[in-house]
Amino acid sequence: MRALILGLGLLALFTAPASAILMDAEPTNNTIAGTGISVVVSGEISGDFGLFSLTPGNADFIGLSGLSIGDVVTVTTTPLDDPLLEDPDTIVGLFTAGGGLVAFSDDTPNDDLTLDGLGSLVRYVVDEAGELYVGISGFGDDLFVGGHSEDGQYIVSLTVFHREAPEPAVLGLLAGAAGLLALRRRSLR
Repeated sequence: MRALILGLGLLALFTAPASAILMDAEPTNNTIAGTGISVVVSGEISGDFGLFSLTPGNADFIGLSGLSIGDVVTVTTTPLDDPLLEDPDTIVGLFTAGGGLVAFSDDTPNDDLTLDGLGSLVRYVVDEAGELYVGISGFGDDLFVGGHSEDGQYIVSLTVFHREAPEPAVLGLLAGAAGLLALRRRSLR
């Protein structure tokens, strides 16, 4: 019994949230309705990243589910097709399930806080529980339908800070500590 409790306690101490890598499942024009990529928010911090390709006429969408009011969603794109990391020039939008745009970014700030095409950054505080969709397209495609001429690879990084759920690793620490306390009490008897 003692070995089982100790083993469970140690296992719980090393529990950490897992993260999968996003993949561009459909390189042609995705739509919110046809989103094949989905991220389920769980734990205090959820995150994913992936390598995507942007071609003229292409827009990528990633679904986010399990969102609660107050969650903070951050999406960043990093262009990879030139030494200055400026190509392809991406835009990012966050959409409701009904297609309403709630956040938009064309560029990210650089070191001198000017905006100059080094990817895109959106940070949004969720005001309605449920789902959101991340749309990524090329500069000039403000409708996210693929109406652009950008071409190249980019990295998308997605993070959700979920305020209501405790971190799985913290729960693991608490479970491990409880197991060790139970073991100690038992040995004192």
